[in-house]
Amino acid sequence: MRDAIHRARTALATLPFDPVSPAGPALVRARQWAGAPLPTDAVLDGWWAREPGGPTSATRYRWDTSHKRCRPPEWLGPVETWRAWRPAEQSELERDAPAFEERLTVPIIVAEATELLLELDLPRSVEMLREAEPALRRDLAQRVLAAHAWTDTFALACVVRCPRATERLRPLLVALATTYAEEAHRAGGCVRGTRFPFHDKPMASATAQLASALLGLGMEIPLLAQLVESTRASLGPQSAWADAGGPDDVIATLACAELLSRIDPAFDPLPTARWLASRQRSDGLWMALGPEAPWLTRVVGQWLEKAVVPFAERFAFPTLPASDRDRKTGLAFFSYFDDLTRLLGATPGLAASRLELAFLDLAGFRAFNNAHGQDMGDAVLAEVARALSEIRSAAVVRDGGDEFLVIGAPTRTRLAEDLDAFRRAWPARFRVRFGDATPVSARILVTSGAGRDLRAIREHLGRSLAPLKHGLPPGPEGLLRVDAALAAAPK
Repeated sequence: MRDAIHRARTALATLPFDPVSPAGPALVRARQWAGAPLPTDAVLDGWWAREPGGPTSATRYRWDTSHKRCRPPEWLGPVETWRAWRPAEQSELERDAPAFEERLTVPIIVAEATELLLELDLPRSVEMLREAEPALRRDLAQRVLAAHAWTDTFALACVVRCPRATERLRPLLVALATTYAEEAHRAGGCVRGTRFPFHDKPMASATAQLASALLGLGMEIPLLAQLVESTRASLGPQSAWADAGGPDDVIATLACAELLSRIDPAFDPLPTARWLASRQRSDGLWMALGPEAPWLTRVVGQWLEKAVVPFAERFAFPTLPASDRDRKTGLAFFSYFDDLTRLLGATPGLAASRLELAFLDLAGFRAFNNAHGQDMGDAVLAEVARALSEIRSAAVVRDGGDEFLVIGAPTRTRLAEDLDAFRRAWPARFRVRFGDATPVSARILVTSGAGRDLRAIREHLGRSLAPLKHGLPPGPEGLLRVDAALAAAPK
């Protein structure tokens, strides 16, 4: 895997930047990953030199959306030599190559250009984003019509993998995700094609693309579990994926492997990683059609890097939108925990996996609140939330009042040790923030159990913590107990 990643970085580092090319925005970000960033001034100068057309025209961006008006670079080859990555679509490519190309390039452009310009955050990049945004939004908004299931879900997944672009375009993403979530519900937990040659056929790639987007948007969690199972069921004998009976392909395999490696501990990513590495070209690039190569090479390389780390570090908790956070602490509300129990209970790999859960409350909080006022009390809650959120591979939920839940990623261990470090460091942190005020300290109870039992584990911990509240108050460091009642490994 290391060799494949090294070849990918080397290839991307040497690809020439053409500001007119549809691959321009993606190549800039690919070069960043490769450790060979392009000079920002040169990139912006290249784009600034070209005037765009109107937001509905073929020249709506400062770069092209297909190679109809610009010459393909040497590494790509003439359009006449391109082959569709799904052979059933070769006739469509030959009939209208620019339109076929844009199924790949426009979703990538919307995502990568928005993310890059937001990331640069320079006067010219801000101006170019302001100028391009009507076209970017229109290109994404028309996907809500659900005319092309694969391209629509590909566009959705491309943007959701870019955090800045996701926040900027969230209303459109939610609308698009909702449209296809409703279709997937009707289809029994998968995405079916909407156009020839895949009309009404289950599509592994589109299903995984929708699922990854729902995970990244933090919505439709019960459906997410069904999509995960559908994706797992469509895994082929070569540890790769295909659409509707066609040959295994890189894009479908990447979409499905990315999803399962982040959400299913029963999925072993290494055979798929080896399959993807075997599909790397001799020049170090991965290609499906061709124009997407800088983007595809970067995201395959990034996935190969993650495929070898333990599952607890790969696991992706559903994203929590800013609008759904508690405004006092920035944490998830209990509804997030409720959604998480559904996901863990409905996904077999997660249901059977072991996880750790901590329940904690704050000793002396009421007295502090009474003595210093609610604003100071809220500041204590926020400081506790910040400290707990620094624990890696865990999610923190405000259970109510001064009570918190810390949920370790499935298969994660040593949560008790991390929380012990938190409580020992807390007195000094409290003094820095609140001076000589009487400290508030945490009572913490930790246990573990099967993912399917997360709700029951929380109830058990809540009841077990109650007697500790009636004992002697803990010192400034608080107290921590490991409850072994549910600690046996799940059968």
